[in-house]
Amino acid sequence: MDKVAREVAEADFERFCEMLAAYSEAPDLKDEEDRKSFNENKGRFIKAVMSGSLVVADDGTATYTPSIGGAPFVFREPTAAMVTAIDRHKMSHSVTKQLAMIASFAGRPEGEIGKLPVRDMRVLNSIVNGFF
Repeated sequence: MDKVAREVAEADFERFCEMLAAYSEAPDLKDEEDRKSFNENKGRFIKAVMSGSLVVADDGTATYTPSIGGAPFVFREPTAAMVTAIDRHKMSHSVTKQLAMIASFAGRPEGEIGKLPVRDMRVLNSIVNGFF
């Protein structure tokens, strides 16, 4: 059973995008794969809001509570320095780079992110992917 109405969740997604300049290039996407990826991320984000696991504050900050419990992950607009966390990993290690980016954006250790179930990773990816 949903805890938040779809309309409210969609408004939360829009506020996240507007306040944090996330998915700012989405209206200009021309490539079919890029549009598909955007829609998948948007859907995951909205579904997480509807379930109550993802909350968007008035300032656009997104707070996600993992399915396994524990401290929530808080995402604000990332800085350029946060993005450099992925530079220490090899180009071919895309999953490791994604874990590093999530950890950096949330201010948490990479090892902690690696212990999360994939269902949590999908939501966290939908948050951080909005900035690229």
